[in-house]
Amino acid sequence: MDIREVLAVNLRKVRQARGLSQEELAHRAGIDRTYISALERSVYAAGIDVVDRLARALGVEAADLLTRPALSAGKRRTRRQTDDWVDRRRRAFYQRVLLFQGKGDAVAPADRVYGFKR
Repeated sequence: MDIREVLAVNLRKVRQARGLSQEELAHRAGIDRTYISALERSVYAAGIDVVDRLARALGVEAADLLTRPALSAGKRRTRRQTDDWVDRRRRAFYQRVLLFQGKGDAVAPADRVYGFKR
């Protein structure tokens, strides 16, 4: 996890814990709302002054926003396991769509495009 992602995760977590919207946080910190959104999506790297303004607006230390979260004790999924899970969820979604449309066993267009197995 790079430092942008660390800031993004911590910023969103603290903002939501305080019950603030992105707009309210932006107003308190004197920053544009779209910039807050971009920071939470790891699009931009924030300067140290911006990190300090955000920390003050949230009532935490700047270091708290840049501290890497501790790894969970549980087993983490590999990239392949995550991809397989997403593929299963996508297939299940298309099957529900087809059933809702009354097409029963029809093959979803995505099955041909993405090469899903039935």
